[in-house]
Parts: sequence; structure tokens; C-alpha cells
Amino acid sequence: MTTETPSSPARDALSGILEPVRADLEAVEAVMDEILRPPSPAVRPLLEQVGRFRGKRLRPALCLLAGRCFGPVGDVHHKLGAVVELIHTATLVHDDVLDSADRRRGSETVNRRWGNKTAILLGDYIFSSAFALSAGLRNPLASRYLSWITGIVCQGEILQILQSGNLDIEEEVYFDVIEKKTAFLFSAAARVGADYQEAGEDAVRALADYGMRLGTAFQIVDDCLDLDGDEASVGKSLGTDALQGKATLPVIHFLRTAEPDARERLRSLIRGYAEHGARDELRVLLTESGSLAYARGRAGALVEEAIRSLRFVPEGPARDVLERLARYSLERTR
Repeated sequence: MTTETPSSPARDALSGILEPVRADLEAVEAVMDEILRPPSPAVRPLLEQVGRFRGKRLRPALCLLAGRCFGPVGDVHHKLGAVVELIHTATLVHDDVLDSADRRRGSETVNRRWGNKTAILLGDYIFSSAFALSAGLRNPLASRYLSWITGIVCQGEILQILQSGNLDIEEEVYFDVIEKKTAFLFSAAARVGADYQEAGEDAVRALADYGMRLGTAFQIVDDCLDLDGDEASVGKSLGTDALQGKATLPVIHFLRTAEPDARERLRSLIRGYAEHGARDELRVLLTESGSLAYARGRAGALVEEAIRSLRFVPEGPARDVLERLARYSLERTR
């Protein structure tokens, strides 16, 4: 699945942060390449297309860095990193179907090129590959735990679908969705990385908490970028949240705090989101009202909580990288 991708300032910044685990991330890629080498020639072009979605690799990086907090990592952590990234990749393929997305990280989505049925089956194939890899590990913890986490992720997707079109959800519901959909897998990646180093219970819990808070902040920033990001920089179809009628944190805040006329204008913009210019006006409304700033502020508070969680983790280069990674999550443009 290894594919070259265009350089960007955001990617270069992240590459610099993750330089200490670059060789390990390359080993994770090698494991994924081996696992996703199907015997059927018909499936290979689809997996090659998914390979073009190569993204930040944050989840395997969390696994590797959590392990490195307690000593050198090796083959087991490379396989663990591949498992969490394969789970994430499968969810992306399915997400693109649910969102009717055309682009993913600058490339055509599988559903756009081969249709929804094929994309769904490909996502299932990647899930099964992840579970087969985890089942082959000597310690069954990852197989049991990551299978459970995948069920949590699916619950988050179901909750989001059931709330589609409902702009009046409470913040608590929104956070429940994004924690299940995104943050639990971040948390799981950090947790298994520490668990497989036989770290102490307090440290394992601290890294799991770090991952949960980081993942929640990361999704909030993603939701903001869907509204105010640049599609060329972000590398995927933007505006899909509004187009699908999803209530993200800036929208929830605006509808709770704005005047009635402004609230009705926002609702009409979302109802007619496909109209030319709707995204621009929506961005202006959410920016001038302070709702985008509010959402980014909540993400910033979560990042600070994530960093505080690391006080139970031994000081050292790996913990320093985790701190830098948390701060990067707020500054990124993709």
C-alpha cells in the first residue's frame, strides 16, 4: 500500500515530528503491504487505489510511541500498528460510501470509481485482514480488544447516521458520536502499544486517556476543516458534513447561541447546501459568530488535558514526541 504523496507544509511538519519512529512506520507499511497482497488479480487495483489514501499514520505512530515510552519496539509493535491502521483504512472506505464522497487525500474514492457495493466489500476485506493479523499474535489481547473497539467504531457510525438531518442534537450526543467514531481507536492504539511493553496499569491508563482526548480533539478539528478548510490542502471532499445534514460542534454552538433569524438562515443554508456559494456563506456565519473559534477552543482544552495525562508516563524522547503530536493536531490544515 506504500504510495508516494505530494509534499505539503502540514505533511512536512508532521514528518518532522514523527522522524524518531520513521523506520518503525516503514516497517508497519511493509507489514500492511504483505497482508494486503491478495491472490486475486481483480482485487489488486482496488487495494492500490486505497494505497493512494496514504495519510498521516497517526494511529500506528501512537502505538509505536506508546511502546517506545517503555523501551525499544520491534516486530510485535509493527504488526499492532498495521492492525490499527488497517481498521482505520476500512472505516475510511466505508465512510466514503456513507458520505457519497468523490475524493480522499487527493485521489478518487473507491466508491466513486467502482461503485458502493464494491467499496463496501473491499472495506470488509480490509477489516478481515486486520483481524487475521491480530489473531496471529502470541498474546490474544489485541485480537480481543481491537475487535471490541471496532464494534465501538461501528456504533459511532450508526449513531451518526441515526442523527443525520437532526441539527438540534445536544453537545453530549455529538461528543458521544465522535468519541466512538474516532477517539476510541486513537485510545486503543496507544493502549496496546503500552500493554505489549508490559507497562504499569497507571501508565497504560494514562496513555489510553491521552489517546481518547487527542482523538476527540482531532475529530473536532476535522469537523472545523470541513467547514473552513481548503480542499486542495485537506485532500478530500469538503462540505460533506453539511451536505449530509450532520450537526458538528460549530453548528451546534451556533444554533444554541445565535439570534432566531440567524439560526433559520443557517438551517436554510444546510438544507440547500448544494447551491453554489452555500459553503462560503456558512463559513462566514460560523466564523463571525465565534462558533468555529468555540469549537477550536474546545479542541485546545482537550489537547491540554491529553498532555497532562502524560505525567504518569516516564520522561523521555517518546513522551516529548507525544506532546508535540498533540499540539500539532490543533495547528494542522489537513
